Amino acid sequence: MEYTPIERDVLSIMQRTDFRNLSKNDVISFASKIGELRPDVAKELLAQYPEFVKLMKSISIVILKE
Repeated sequence: MEYTPIERDVLSIMQRTDFRNLSKNDVISFASKIGELRPDVAKELLAQYPEFVKLMKSISIVILKE
């Protein structure tokens, strides 16, 4: 599969070669990097991924309960 330059950048950050078989830890690791982005960039990123936002909310609820 051909990835866009942005997708390749994300894979590079995650130190992966593809998006298959992402674990919960992989997703949490990626989400933790969002805080390192400029606020306007992070806002745009999250606006593009509503399902990702839902996942992060559900994960945060689980983490807070632990």
